[in-house]
Amino acid sequence: MDPIYKGISQVSEELEIAQHVLRYWEQNFPIPKIKRIKKRRFYCKKDIEILRKIKYLLRDVGYSHIGVTKILRKQQNELPQMQETNQNGQSWSVDVDV
Repeated sequence: MDPIYKGISQVSEELEIAQHVLRYWEQNFPIPKIKRIKKRRFYCKKDIEILRKIKYLLRDVGYSHIGVTKILRKQQNELPQMQETNQNGQSWSVDVDV
């Protein structure tokens, strides 16, 4: 059974990408905030799929960094959102996976 979270070294081996490249992608692409515990990075399955998509678009298809960023932002904006209101009357939204 796969663990819920994987460390950066496990993800690096799985995707065949150097750890410094993963760190660079975290800073330069619209990736959800990576979970950190005691300054160590942990990736969930959704994070790994996004990284896999970035690798495919950059290396296999040949998109530029700007092109990949536009594609990822467009896909994030297309997700349906659920509006909620808290006790103080302030509204906030939650992304809903379809």
